[in-house]
Amino acid sequence: MIVTAATSGLGRVGDYIRGREAAARAALTMPKYCQSIDSRYHGYMSVATDVMTVSGRLATGDRKGYSDVCPIERALKTIGTRSALVILREAFWGARRFEDFAQRAGITEQIASARLKQLVDAGIMTKQPYKTPGQRVRYEYVLTGLGRQLFPVLVSLIEFGLLLQGDAKRLDLVHGEGCGAPITTHLQCAEGHAVNLTQTEARIRPRKKR
Repeated sequence: MIVTAATSGLGRVGDYIRGREAAARAALTMPKYCQSIDSRYHGYMSVATDVMTVSGRLATGDRKGYSDVCPIERALKTIGTRSALVILREAFWGARRFEDFAQRAGITEQIASARLKQLVDAGIMTKQPYKTPGQRVRYEYVLTGLGRQLFPVLVSLIEFGLLLQGDAKRLDLVHGEGCGAPITTHLQCAEGHAVNLTQTEARIRPRKKR
């Protein structure tokens, strides 16, 4: 997944443009009600038959033991609660102190403590000591390199939330530093090709031989 700023500067967003062109081609087959939701966002499904391709064991419908290898389920075990996600939102917005996470996320201190411990144990956040003059040493919480990998996930959640909000009062993510263009996401493979839903194949990677 690629996070980009939508801008008209030539040469600055080649990957973004390719992704939007692919989305535009898909949009030609969309029902009009889908097209009217919000033209700034791409990736709408035209019909219910637009799905990923599954191969191998996945194609047989056999899910026995699949929860052990499913990356979605693995991620949800750590960040699949509302409290975990809003704590991560606040971490990306600069919160570091325990009391700030609890207050800004709108959760109890008990839940904040449990979620922060969970995120630290998972390596998504880490604790750093700090000391206010006259006070005992306390700890603040910051994102690790692994935690910052969730940035595109956060942007995608915001994009989807904006679709649900419609024209209501809304948050906008924009490219700073004088640009001001909206931040968007699009998908591409490791070779740089824009990829839509029907071009995506899900398969279980075979185990490496020892």
